[in-house]
Amino acid sequence: MDYFPFKGVDIVSDITDMPLLDNSVDSILIISVLEHVRESAQCVTEIYRTLKPGGKVLVQVPFLFPYHAAPDDYLRWTIKGIEKEFSRFQVLELGPSSGPTSALLAVFVEWLSILCSAGSKKVHDIIYMVASVVFSPFKLIDIVLLQYKTAIIAPGGVYLVAQKPTPDPEG
Repeated sequence: MDYFPFKGVDIVSDITDMPLLDNSVDSILIISVLEHVRESAQCVTEIYRTLKPGGKVLVQVPFLFPYHAAPDDYLRWTIKGIEKEFSRFQVLELGPSSGPTSALLAVFVEWLSILCSAGSKKVHDIIYMVASVVFSPFKLIDIVLLQYKTAIIAPGGVYLVAQKPTPDPEG
């Protein structure tokens, strides 16, 4: 399912009003999407509604990451923020999805592109592509940094794996 009719998309729909039956989906992957949804809480409600009891959701959202409209960009989440957003679910895993180096480089490459482009969108985009490739090897530093508990202070993004609770058979 996607908002746009790309190749391989079976359902084109707004994620805040999914054309799916209640309790009909085994799992949902929502990677780099919630920041583009104006009403993210409504989206989470729809995920809850459509997942079967025991169904799982994997969510990845940005924290320290530049603005990137597709078509819009509204929010960023801390680890506590995404946990709160999915509080109706049983959280199975929660943590940084990319580390502090990735966050720093995302902002640095954007800053460098803005600084050197003299306001030209075309020049900005070229500098951005080249700088992204040139500096990307530094992201390997995150392999080490993500081992530190303090890495959650400045991640590029966060992820959550959660499960829709199953009804208690005892009532």
